[in-house]
Amino acid sequence: MFRFIHKDGNTFFYYNPCTPFKKGDSSGECQANEIAACQYDGNGYYDIGDQSSLATSYDTSTGAVLFSYSTDQSNRKSNINLVCSASSTPTFTAQESPAGSGTFVMTISSLCVCPGRSKDCNAAGAAAGLSAGSTMCILLTVFVLVYVAGGMLFLRFVRGAEGTEMIPNYEFWADFPYLVKDGFTFATRSCRGEEAYAYEKI
Repeated sequence: MFRFIHKDGNTFFYYNPCTPFKKGDSSGECQANEIAACQYDGNGYYDIGDQSSLATSYDTSTGAVLFSYSTDQSNRKSNINLVCSASSTPTFTAQESPAGSGTFVMTISSLCVCPGRSKDCNAAGAAAGLSAGSTMCILLTVFVLVYVAGGMLFLRFVRGAEGTEMIPNYEFWADFPYLVKDGFTFATRSCRGEEAYAYEKI
């Protein structure tokens, strides 16, 4: 959730585009179930946008995404410009426009609003993209596919193999479950301190 202090030092804005939240006492406007944006002016908390009212648009001239919210509790509204920024420190501006209209125009510039960013977007060194584990899984999958498909094509068209003979190293893979079983049996016998069954006592 974003929390920003207005430049007047007395007004706070709270905003969560993903999950509804609650602020203030139990009788306040920001205790509703669908709060997306909330304003605190020193006197109380005010609902300035519900999650269910979200409307989106895109500014092709600036590259900003605009999220617009309204509320059934009052005539207050919020128009929030989300600007992708390379800075790890979010910046925020807000103004009521026109003055006295109850419509708040805000701009949030942050790494967190950039496409592909994770929830840890502000962490030092955080970057979008695949993790090392995901990359390894993809490479392993590609290797297996190339190994199986390439091997089958080679055996079929170069050596004229058919049926199970087309499977690369078929004998090894057919025996693989038994090899795993033997390895497991040997390891567990060693852990229990049992003597290897292949040897006799002297």
